[in-house]
Amino acid sequence: MPWNSSKSGITYSHPAFMAVRGRIIDFISYFSQVSRRTKHQRDEIIAQASGIMEELDPAQASSGRKKILPRPPSTKRPSRFEQVMEDNSRIVRDQPWTLGLVEAMGLVDVIGDQRRFKTRNRAALMLLDSNFEIALKEFIVHRKDLFPAHKYTNAFLANLMTSRTNVIKDVASKMTLPQTLLTKVSHYYDLRNNLTHQRATVEVSDRDVEDYRKVIQRVLRTLFKLKFPSD
Repeated sequence: MPWNSSKSGITYSHPAFMAVRGRIIDFISYFSQVSRRTKHQRDEIIAQASGIMEELDPAQASSGRKKILPRPPSTKRPSRFEQVMEDNSRIVRDQPWTLGLVEAMGLVDVIGDQRRFKTRNRAALMLLDSNFEIALKEFIVHRKDLFPAHKYTNAFLANLMTSRTNVIKDVASKMTLPQTLLTKVSHYYDLRNNLTHQRATVEVSDRDVEDYRKVIQRVLRTLFKLKFPSD
């Protein structure tokens, strides 16, 4: 061993240390990087209780060839949309008609980030409300066990979709949608209608958008079992 004379440290100029110096620096650099990038995830890291020690020939260990190590985890935290897509990847794969519903929620995030647009909340509210209606339609179309195709024909469905009240009534007869939830949907639907039909301009706050987002997330979770960060 390349100890100094008092055995209190290493003689860094010792030939034995110089032979492995490069490899030590490689591994320390790599695992220091991994440690920094996972400092907020340490509770999730599981220590290995068992394993097999692999013995290497000294010549191979001291080789100057670059060691291939696993790619360090990314330092970039996933966005809310990226997390939602990851959490719902299996559902989207098995039920591809839910992709648009999930991506619409991501678009609400994109709109919210556009701070240069003073009326961004209006667009977000309209998108959320449209996503609600589309979700009801997709649920009726694809749950043929609840809404048989011989009754819910294209013509019948087209007529049904002209009455939002009747659509909600049909879906609520098959799935439990709490009245408190439907009351909020009605409130934000009226707000949307005021935007499109009333003479006066209606202001939509950040709180309105965030509250309606949570409402629509609950609807999507109930109808399609989709998952969201607040679940």
